[in-house]
Amino acid sequence: MIFKNAILFGIFFILYSCNSQNNKLEKKMVVCVNKSISKNASDIYGEIEIDFYNLMGEVEKILINEKFIKSPDQNNYRKLLKQITSNSIEVESIYKKINLFLESNKFDYNDFINISIVFRKCINKAIVNKANHEDSTFSKQSRIFSHLEIQGFNDYSILDKLIFETKKDDFDKIVYRSPIILLTIINMGYQVNGIPKKIKF
Repeated sequence: MIFKNAILFGIFFILYSCNSQNNKLEKKMVVCVNKSISKNASDIYGEIEIDFYNLMGEVEKILINEKFIKSPDQNNYRKLLKQITSNSIEVESIYKKINLFLESNKFDYNDFINISIVFRKCINKAIVNKANHEDSTFSKQSRIFSHLEIQGFNDYSILDKLIFETKKDDFDKIVYRSPIILLTIINMGYQVNGIPKKIKF
């Protein structure tokens, strides 16, 4: 009985430690992304604070209200991005609505500095101890994003992998979903405005 309790305690301790590390990493990411994007916007508009994750959450509400996704789960985003990248769905109306909302909040969704902040700069900054975090969802997203940089942000097979490789429990959190929402907006813009020439970071 004592041995069994010791095992249960050990399992609980490991799970608690992992959750604690993940929470710290998530908080680091949120602070870094919001601070960096706000600074980027402040250079243009003057002193301003932007909550990237709140903005992406509001965009997600628009997608749901306009019935582009039924709920914020992986399958719905995989389906939506496939429809957008294959031009099998018309997005101009909702894209304009989203774009107007983001512009009114001084966020440039297509700014490559902002994209780099979300997918590279803050991940590298947050993951100080790579031995502990190299298999984190943030690291996986960053590695897959590197392939998108090479192939193009509209490469559906890589976009699909990005969503699929995000753990379901993590995808339920806006901090992990937000990069996917950002790429959804970018691909809507490609359909409406055309795909620009590749820009290297």
